[in-house]
Amino acid sequence: MLVISCAYLKVYAQENNAKNPKEEITIKKDRFLKKTNWITLGWGYAQKLNSFEACFPGSLNAYFHVKQVYFNAGIMRSKLDVLMAKYSGNFLTDIHGTVGFRTETRKNNFSYFAGPSYVHGLLDSSTTYKGIGAYAEIQYIQKIYYDIGIGSSIFVNYNRFFPVLGIRLDIYFSNAFRGRKVDE
Repeated sequence: MLVISCAYLKVYAQENNAKNPKEEITIKKDRFLKKTNWITLGWGYAQKLNSFEACFPGSLNAYFHVKQVYFNAGIMRSKLDVLMAKYSGNFLTDIHGTVGFRTETRKNNFSYFAGPSYVHGLLDSSTTYKGIGAYAEIQYIQKIYYDIGIGSSIFVNYNRFFPVLGIRLDIYFSNAFRGRKVDE
C-alpha cells in the first residue's frame, strides 16, 4: 500500500509541479493560502478485527507537506469498554507516520494516507503488548469556512495484537488564513 502511494505521489507531484504553491484566494475579503497544513481532532467507532468487539477511538493528527508530498503524524487511542461500567483494561495506542495525497477545493478536502505505526497497549488487565503495524485512512472534510470544517475518516490499523477498522468524525483546522484584504 505504501509503495503504491509513493508511486502515485511521484506522478502527482510531477503533474502539479508547475502550479504555484503560494497561491492565495479571497473569500468575503478574507485572504487564504491554498495547499496549507492542517490538523484534525476526531472520535469514532471501530471494530476490533480479531474478536469483533466494538471499540471507541479518539485521535489527533497533524498533516503537513514538503513541496507536493503530504505527510501525517498522529496518535490514536482505542478502548473497548468506554460505555461499560466495569473497566477491562483493553486498549490500543497507535502512533503513526504516513505519506499520502490531497485534493482541496473551496468547499471540501479529500485525502488518503498510509504508512507504518507503532502500537502498544493492554489485551487484558495484565497483558501488555508492543509492536509494529500498518495504518491507512481515507478522509473527507466538508469545509464550514475555508480553514475550518467537519468530516469523516475511514481508517484501519492492522497489527497482530489489536487490529481495528472504523469510522471517525473529524474536526478540521488549517493554517490557511492570511488576514483581511486591504481595499485599495
